[in-house]
Amino acid sequence: MVRDVFTNTLNIWNIGGIYDTPVAGMKKGGRILDWLSAMINGFVDIAKDPYIVRLNVNSWTYNMVSFLLRTGKGKQTFYFVAQPILKEMAEAVIKTKGKYGIDRTKTPTQLENEAIESVLDKYDPTKKYRKKYEFINGNENSKANEYQDLFSTYQKENGEYTSRTRELLKLNKEEISNFNEE
Repeated sequence: MVRDVFTNTLNIWNIGGIYDTPVAGMKKGGRILDWLSAMINGFVDIAKDPYIVRLNVNSWTYNMVSFLLRTGKGKQTFYFVAQPILKEMAEAVIKTKGKYGIDRTKTPTQLENEAIESVLDKYDPTKKYRKKYEFINGNENSKANEYQDLFSTYQKENGEYTSRTRELLKLNKEEISNFNEE
């Protein structure tokens, strides 16, 4: 992988690593191959225990999950993909892949983009945040700084290890309802 400001800041440039991000009680973290093995086992045993579906690992999120696991994000990967917005997006996109009830006058890419936009409209009706991230994603330095602490693990004052993503997932319903009014 190219080592630049973005990949350095997110610490994802070393895909060949053996261990994921260290957590409390583990000096090195878990083995990346163990995570990949667990993914395979999850799909093999899906009829017996569909936990992999509850974690939102499906045809639309699989490449993202694989990338995050291979870059050493470990358990944080599943906190990230299990967010309600990503679950809704995955469900909407997968519905566009069917044979029936699909508008065949549009390309699969158009259908997928419309499905994603419909979910984004629910969470960001004013498009305020999308405009912000369109600017950020166009500038390498901004992109790196904005996304750098999404998965970074840090220790809180009480000794608990956490990350920005994990803290966002702990928000209660009142905090979420005011999210778009920031």
